[in-house]
Amino acid sequence: MDKDLGPIEKRLARRTRPQDQAAHDLQRIDDALGRMERGCFGYCEACGTQIDLARLTKDPAARCCASCETKTGD
Repeated sequence: MDKDLGPIEKRLARRTRPQDQAAHDLQRIDDALGRMERGCFGYCEACGTQIDLARLTKDPAARCCASCETKTGD
């Protein structure tokens, strides 16, 4: 896709990517805070098992256990 863009468009595309990533990260954090408020933080949304502490330490916004993430690709 980038090969079809001119130099200015490429620079603009690069500028929006970090903003898009930041918005995505903020949404994941907001979702995790919502799970905390509902009392379901740290539990897999797919199977209901407790998410491993090492996984939550690495990614505090994780929604699924490692097993379910592998199955769903999330």
